[in-house]
Amino acid sequence: MEKNQTKIFMGNYHDPLRKTIISFIQFPEKKEKVAVILFPIRNSNGNNWTIEVSTQVGCAVGCMFCNLPKFSENLGVKHLKQQVSLVLAVAKKFPDHFNFSNNEKFKLSFTDGGEVLLNSNFSEIVEYAVLGDLFSYLKFSSTLPNAQIVHKNFDRMIEFTEYNPDKRFHMQVSLLASNDEMRKKIAKANLMPVKVVSHYADKFKQETGRKITLTFTMMQGYSLVNPEEIRNQFSPDSVMIRLYALKSHAKNSLIGLQNLDESIALSLSDELNSLGFASFYASSPQEIIVGYDDESNEEKFLQYGKRIIF
Repeated sequence: MEKNQTKIFMGNYHDPLRKTIISFIQFPEKKEKVAVILFPIRNSNGNNWTIEVSTQVGCAVGCMFCNLPKFSENLGVKHLKQQVSLVLAVAKKFPDHFNFSNNEKFKLSFTDGGEVLLNSNFSEIVEYAVLGDLFSYLKFSSTLPNAQIVHKNFDRMIEFTEYNPDKRFHMQVSLLASNDEMRKKIAKANLMPVKVVSHYADKFKQETGRKITLTFTMMQGYSLVNPEEIRNQFSPDSVMIRLYALKSHAKNSLIGLQNLDESIALSLSDELNSLGFASFYASSPQEIIVGYDDESNEEKFLQYGKRIIF
C-alpha cells in the first residue's frame, strides 16, 4: 500500500496512559477511506490491546449521532488482514509504547466501522478471526437492521460462539431507544422491532450462555431510555445495559446535539439496576469513534498526538 494512500496518527487519546494509533486507509479499488484503530484497555493485568477494524465503507443505518459517511460497499477478509497488518507494523516501530509479547493475543472489535451484520462477507471475516492465533476476544456491535442477511449472520455468530469455546465473544446491540417509535427517529434504516431484539437476546443467552449488552447514546431532548419499557420487554437474565455519553464531533455540533445531563443518566442507570439489570453509565468515551477523514478530525487528532510518515 502506497504511503499517500494512508494517514496515520499516534497519540494519547482521553487518557495519557492510552497510547493509540489511528490509521485512515484508502484501498486502491475503493473510493472512500476507512479507519482502523489500535488502543489499549487497561486492566489489572496491564494492557489488553484492541484492534478496531472497519467492515464496511460507510454505514447504511444512518444514526443521527454517527459521524460515518453513507454506505458505499462491503469490505472482505483481505481488507481486514491489511488493516490489522498496518497497525501492527506501525506499532512495531514504537516498541517503547507498544510492548507486545511474541505471543500477544488481541481483542478484535467490530463496533464502529460499519454495520457488520449487513456484510455479505461476515462468515469469512469471522472465520478468519476465530481460526487464527492472533485474536482471543471478538466484540461485535449491531443495530440489528430488519434484513434477511442480518438474521442469517446473527445465527452464524451464535454458531461461531458455540463451536469456538477457546475464544471469547461479546455481542452488543445499539438499541438506540426503548420503543420503536423513537428508534425510527434516530436511525434511517428499518430496524428489527424491539420485541424481535428481545427474542434474539433470549436466544443468544440460551444457546451461548452469554448476555447481550444493550447500548444507548444519551442525548438532550430525546426520551430514549424508559426503564419500565425495557423491563417489560427484556429479561435481566439475557441482557446487560450500557448508557454512553454522546461523542463530541463536528457533525453533532453542527446539528445541535448535546449530551444528556450526567445526573439524569446516572439516575436512569440506577433505576435499571433496581429492576435487576446490570447497568452502568460511561461518562467519557471508552472507545474512539472515527468518522470522516476531514480537516476537523485531523486538527483534533494533532491536538493529542502526531502525524506519522510510514
